[in-house]
Amino acid sequence: GIIALPLPDRSQLTRYFYAPIDGAGSNFFSRSTDGTTWANSTNGSVPQERGDLGVFGTGLTGGIFRWQGFRNKLWYPGSDYVLSTDEPTLHVWDGTTDYKFADLPWNPNQTVVSFGICSIIPYNETNILISTHDSSSPAASGRILMMDVGTGAFTTIGPETNILGIPKNMVVWQGKIWTGTVRTGGGTTSTVRWARPSDATWTTDLTSGTGHGYVVDLAVFQGNLYVAFQADVGSSAIIRKRTSDGVWSTVLTSDGTGANNYLGPLIVNDDDTKIFAYWASISGGAAPINRISESSDGSSWSTSHDIAGTYASGTSFAFSGMP
Repeated sequence: GIIALPLPDRSQLTRYFYAPIDGAGSNFFSRSTDGTTWANSTNGSVPQERGDLGVFGTGLTGGIFRWQGFRNKLWYPGSDYVLSTDEPTLHVWDGTTDYKFADLPWNPNQTVVSFGICSIIPYNETNILISTHDSSSPAASGRILMMDVGTGAFTTIGPETNILGIPKNMVVWQGKIWTGTVRTGGGTTSTVRWARPSDATWTTDLTSGTGHGYVVDLAVFQGNLYVAFQADVGSSAIIRKRTSDGVWSTVLTSDGTGANNYLGPLIVNDDDTKIFAYWASISGGAAPINRISESSDGSSWSTSHDIAGTYASGTSFAFSGMP
């Protein structure tokens, strides 16, 4: 056997926090060792711009996980392809070198190449899940792909279902992959669906009301599924909860009525004691029009942070991004 094997001194390692910056033409990674002092990374890697996602990218991308730390590497959509001409790319950064890992496979239900990758999340120790925006015409559509990071092999989840609407975000719950769709036209409905990796089709678990055709985010909190929605003008954004036995209810309604007022992204703290929701009234609501709301039980909500008052009094931020 081996004795006296030297182990690395973690106190001597430099740990970086990376944040992709979408600069609409000058996108880059910024990094920090302490979360306070930031500098642009010089590793040569360039994250995908939001605009690469087509019309969808101009407004409905506030809550997507477009980068993911997985197995000590950073995975993210590359911007080294020509929109609507080349297959979108997936890149990986290992701390030293950035390289293209894969090209996104074609959607067999489409006759054009995909716009790009929306979100990336871990599935298990060897696989990641990737959601895509494939087409805006004649109807917005997308897919969820599972990729083995060891082999680079892609598997389409629910391949026999042509998902109408863009599956912006995903979450794994109850042994199933859950997603909610975004419709790019107003006055439509959206769906919350689930599938297992072995399922041929997706199961629709919830269809929203007209005017809530945009699922912003999904999160699991205290054993239940929470889904945040954006609303059309004249409607108010909502958060709906699904219990483990399949009962849906509305647990939060904003007071906004302006076009595209929304709730989400959703963030759950590490010990599962609080859930946070970004709140943007856009117009028609009481102050603060931009805030972070929190709940310790998923039912009673209060303002945790006044964003509009702290950072730009009286200003409504159109899109929050994903913290």
